[in-house]
Amino acid sequence: MASPLPDPEPNVEVHLKVSERRIEIDLAYPDFKVGLEYQGDHHRHDRRQWRKDIRRGNDAVDDDWSMVYFTGDDLQNLPDVIARTERRLRKRGWTG
Repeated sequence: MASPLPDPEPNVEVHLKVSERRIEIDLAYPDFKVGLEYQGDHHRHDRRQWRKDIRRGNDAVDDDWSMVYFTGDDLQNLPDVIARTERRLRKRGWTG
């Protein structure tokens, strides 16, 4: 599916100032501090992974990142994910 958005960067390593941690974001627009994270079923079934993901997301938000989370169900309706991502980018100055 074609998207009006620029291509995000995959596997972006970010050093968070507030938590002093390094994290990796699945897909990101670093210039706008917008990240996209896919939450597969393994995240839901592995308690340790789930807790790690929640902490990482909260740490990113504390450092002024806007995070978009999506699951396999969302892949069935990509226009919604694209629209949500576009709203986040526009709030942060992307003019397209």
